Amino acid sequence: YHNQLAIAWSGTGNADAALQELKTALAIDPDYTRAQYNFASLLYQRGRSDEAFQYFEKALAADPNHTNSDFAYDNIQDAWLIASNPDPGKHNGPLAIKLAEAACDETGYKDATTLVGSAAVFGQSGLTNEAISLAQKGIAVARQNGQSNVVEAAQSLLKLYLK
Repeated sequence: YHNQLAIAWSGTGNADAALQELKTALAIDPDYTRAQYNFASLLYQRGRSDEAFQYFEKALAADPNHTNSDFAYDNIQDAWLIASNPDPGKHNGPLAIKLAEAACDETGYKDATTLVGSAAVFGQSGLTNEAISLAQKGIAVARQNGQSNVVEAAQSLLKLYLK
């Protein structure tokens, strides 16, 4: 209930009310993974990176097998923001990698957009070989699903990594 209220408050731009609802949700159930993740994401957006990183880690630890597939797209978006942020206080490559890996696990390595997004995160984090492998997997899945725009994006990434 409180997590849903937080989403509603966040959608109206009232981040303070959203944070309060998430605090309430976590006070009721400290292991509520979705609330942990939403809290982390909102904290990060509000510039409270250190606190956010702790809650991202808690959310990942609460679901070690990455079975909650509705996190995949959120994970990739946040992973990219965290990996590509030029501010050292808001950049955390290892956490970004964990979020990207979780997204790939959650989708069974069968979602082209997630694979290509993860390739970008790995590449931004300096893991070029892994980025190449993920981009190639993304291309294969995208071709299979007729996603020409994803194929093009992945090919652009590959050009960067194969230089």
